[in-house]
Amino acid sequence: MYHPEYVERLLIELKKHEDETRLLTAGRMSTEPGQDPFPFPDDKPAYHQNAYARANLVTPKYRRSAPGAGHTQIVKVANLPDRVYVPEGQSKDHKWSERGTKARSDIQFRRKVGGKVVLPRWFTRNQIHLNHRRDAKEGGGKHLIEQR
Repeated sequence: MYHPEYVERLLIELKKHEDETRLLTAGRMSTEPGQDPFPFPDDKPAYHQNAYARANLVTPKYRRSAPGAGHTQIVKVANLPDRVYVPEGQSKDHKWSERGTKARSDIQFRRKVGGKVVLPRWFTRNQIHLNHRRDAKEGGGKHLIEQR
């Protein structure tokens, strides 16, 4: 969930960094699993008015530093001469079906673009990740089979 002004403020920030070649990134706030304020009837998507305000009421929330999977990560395509995130066959990610989601391609990508620039803390505080259950049977950090 994003603050209603997130994109507008992001556009202003992007103008300040228009000559930046590195990745622009921000963290996020994460809720505890099971704290979802948006029940989906019959497991089907639904529209919720004032979604950010509703998600912001969920407590506790924990700050997750930038960068990471699911966080804001922005880079100019012009700074990618090969126009590729990570070359095919060179990703160090694990297959979800075998070992879970310990993504390493984000780290590879950040190295490729020369590192990162962290956006002001406002962007971290105003991006809310509604955390979800993980498959405890297969070890910490892995997604449930139906999420794969």
